[in-house]
Amino acid sequence: MGNATALFYLVFLAWILLLHLPLWLRLSPREASVSRGNLTAEAIETLQSYLRIDTAQPQPQYRKAVRFIKQACKRAGLEGFHQFSFQRGRLGAVCSVQGREPHLGAVVLNSHIDVVPAESSAWRLAPPFSAAIVDGNVVARGSQDMKTQGVQYLEALRRLRAQAGDKWPMRRTVHVLFVPDEEVGGRTGMASLVNSSLWRDTLRPAVLIDECLPETRLGVYKVCYGERQPWWMTIRTSHHTAHGGTLPADTAIQRLFALLDNVLAYREQQRLAVESQRKALGEVLGVNVVHWASSGNGNATNVIPSDAEIRLDMRVPPHMSELEVLALLEEWTRGSCNWHSHNGELLCANATYRIQFIDRVIAPYREVVDEAESMLYRAIAIAGRARNISLEPFVFPMSTDSRYVRQAGVPAYGIMALDGVLQGAQLHQPDESVPLTAFERGISFYMELVRQLAEEAHWEATADVANVTARRHTSDEL
Repeated sequence: MGNATALFYLVFLAWILLLHLPLWLRLSPREASVSRGNLTAEAIETLQSYLRIDTAQPQPQYRKAVRFIKQACKRAGLEGFHQFSFQRGRLGAVCSVQGREPHLGAVVLNSHIDVVPAESSAWRLAPPFSAAIVDGNVVARGSQDMKTQGVQYLEALRRLRAQAGDKWPMRRTVHVLFVPDEEVGGRTGMASLVNSSLWRDTLRPAVLIDECLPETRLGVYKVCYGERQPWWMTIRTSHHTAHGGTLPADTAIQRLFALLDNVLAYREQQRLAVESQRKALGEVLGVNVVHWASSGNGNATNVIPSDAEIRLDMRVPPHMSELEVLALLEEWTRGSCNWHSHNGELLCANATYRIQFIDRVIAPYREVVDEAESMLYRAIAIAGRARNISLEPFVFPMSTDSRYVRQAGVPAYGIMALDGVLQGAQLHQPDESVPLTAFERGISFYMELVRQLAEEAHWEATADVANVTARRHTSDEL
């Protein structure tokens, strides 16, 4: 047989193999391009199944989701499954790998179960809870925020267990935590958990890994070491009503627009600073008008309203103090505020405006992101280098459950292991999606991160004690 004939047969055999490979892996051709065997195929199936559970607020299918999580934890070989709830129907779950040295504080890998609502009519690529794979991306509400990360944790631990042999388990206990209600403020989720006996006696966290943002560049992950704090408020003003055919010098609506002029002028300054890249979004105080209304005229067109109000969503960066923000509000309202507490709320009343806070978080905590100053962060950085990942410190511009964790005295770093996401951050947007290649790379990174935090790196935590026996909770306690 001549060389040309032999070459033809080799090319033909290679073509047959490539043609049938996707069938052997039980994936579509696009999915097969990122597969490395059954482990990846099963991980993708797990991800799709989880994303198909509608956990959108305000009525998340928590029971269905927790049942699924229980089975996923079992498939990953994790024991010690607990279901918990701090308000009827608002369910969370945790599954664990008990460490060889249980007196050491645990590594907690956190994600939230709930997602924001999705308007099906706005989704062009696929329905929001179909978890369809389109051009190598899994499209679903929650794919970025943040169900994918929860599945990556489980898959990383499953692969570590398969590789470790007699070296399993690791020194520190590892918990995979799934919390409810992050998208509605976390009061009935993480905020309650950090004040519970489950947190203190069973989880005993030394560090918590949480969400951040996906990255468009390959080989780069953001490390969220702090976040902006939400200040939500209503500002009201009042003045005498008048006939719609008159031209009074002062009205409630005019006062409202004078306030809006100040708010929007400040907002534009911050927007330009971000647009010109002089500052990152997480470094500026952001403010948006989310509602405005008038009343006191009986809804009549020919009566000038006596009352007007706006609602603001402010996001305060961790470097700004409470006094600085209050001073800014005084500047906007053009008068010294008489700050006083009423029914647990901080109110400002002057001759023209009244400010009432709906929510006001004061948690200007920032984690150390210098290897020379923190052995814990050094372990995180080593994990990045081991996977050729560059880690970039970043202030999260929105809010996460990490604020409650930091308030409880536990270090919290947000690391979303999704790089090369060319569509960028799509949190809360239509057609939210994640490349399967990024999903796979992230699993590899979390494997190394867990290995460093729970086994290789010898860092100390306040949760480390000489000898503690973790107490299991009864179903009544949970």
